Amino acid sequence: MSVLLYQGGSSGVIQISASDGLGLPLGVLRNGFAPSDPEVEHPNRQRWLDAVDDVVECAKEIRRSTRMVVVIDREGDSQHIMERCMRSQRVDILVRVRHDRNLPNGKKLFTVLKNRRPAGTMEVPVARLSLRSKSGRVRHKGRQGRRALMEIRFASVTLDWGPMTAIEVRETGRKSDGLTWILLTSLPVQTFEEANDVVGDYLQRWRIEDFFFGS
Repeated sequence: MSVLLYQGGSSGVIQISASDGLGLPLGVLRNGFAPSDPEVEHPNRQRWLDAVDDVVECAKEIRRSTRMVVVIDREGDSQHIMERCMRSQRVDILVRVRHDRNLPNGKKLFTVLKNRRPAGTMEVPVARLSLRSKSGRVRHKGRQGRRALMEIRFASVTLDWGPMTAIEVRETGRKSDGLTWILLTSLPVQTFEEANDVVGDYLQRWRIEDFFFGS
């Protein structure tokens, strides 16, 4: 059995929502508000680290045959967060990458993935989004819903904190507004099918957020 733990939050609100490997919501592990501490250098990072510690403690109470994976969007792209999960040897990490990184061979992470041949393609449902604005500024122009054909590339990479797998998910057939996601995971990925499963885990994040934040 797999338990996926999706961390989400903004402005100090942190929620860890759990689902099984098929996307069925299981409950909320942590839900709270932590105001920014001016004495803490990276308050957002510390909130995520505290949440990861909760997951690691929870893992001690669950049988080892249950796979536990922390899934975080770009705000969780932090070496400290990934190290914390991997050091536990009990909790895996799956994070959408914000930062391009230097690899020991002198190459850049994004370039390595871009130069790989596609391992295969998958269809991804892209939900319609309305125009979003805040304080009079347009934050997202909105988009029509569609089914996107995505090329999957993946590569094993060594980072400062250990070996991981990088996965690029890139939409084909669109010139200007195609979707591209770069994922890093500690999960083993040797085949296209395994990469496809990891992408599926990431895609469930929106379903879980919609279920819990909308309830």
